[in-house]
Amino acid sequence: MALNPIVYTEEIVRSFLRYQLTAYPFADERLHAQMRRLLSLDVTRQSPLLKGPYISIARPFREGAAVDELIAEGVLILLTNVKQLELLLTRQKDVDLFAGARLDSLVFDEAHTFTGARGAETACLIRRLRSFCGRDASDTACMATSATIVDEGNPDAARDFASRFFGVPPGEVVTVGEAYEPEVWEGDRSLPQGPSDPAAALATCATAVDDADADTAVRAAYLQLTGEEFGEGEYTVALHSALSKAEKTSQNGIIGTQKQIKLAMVRRNYYAW
Repeated sequence: MALNPIVYTEEIVRSFLRYQLTAYPFADERLHAQMRRLLSLDVTRQSPLLKGPYISIARPFREGAAVDELIAEGVLILLTNVKQLELLLTRQKDVDLFAGARLDSLVFDEAHTFTGARGAETACLIRRLRSFCGRDASDTACMATSATIVDEGNPDAARDFASRFFGVPPGEVVTVGEAYEPEVWEGDRSLPQGPSDPAAALATCATAVDDADADTAVRAAYLQLTGEEFGEGEYTVALHSALSKAEKTSQNGIIGTQKQIKLAMVRRNYYAW
């Protein structure tokens, strides 16, 4: 059958829009109008993708494996949600999926949504799951991801949450945060003269980072692009220092290390040509 992914997506968005506008009351008519405008499909309908070509697939939907097949094969990763997990633990035909399971890892995304009664119920479900699998809290590596578990009055808010949520001592919780690192640019910056054959130079850049000898390849690409060599030492560090002296790199806010070298080197010289 021919499946037009744009039309299919439009149907999904239309259903979502109808649900949002009927399930939640809007006290402010301006918010109601804003939501309709933001979720409007008028722009999408003007897309040339609606005219095809479409994707032709023989089996648009593939039936998943039955639970007994999963049990027989052994499940390595189970991707589910809280309500479905609770259902699996209460249905007799599904419980064998967890009997004797190793439960090495347990991962929750958007952890900040598990607050109040929902968070308490989920925390109890975690303990039930571990008990069902015959595992202690120390047997399972529990992970939760969130960008918004922050409390200015309590720097250990994330640690306290994880301790209560997963039922482990606070001292065993390791938090991974983020720290702002300002970009440092050299005061004396310059523009390179640019290569005589830009296309060949860009082709060299495109393959330099993935070269088996990336150090030599990147240095050669930089020399071809700028007519200059950058300093000694680990090449990503030396290149970072060299790019901090490039005027156009500074103007475009691009500076990085190994995996960003292609983009940085191209941008550094693109405007100079």
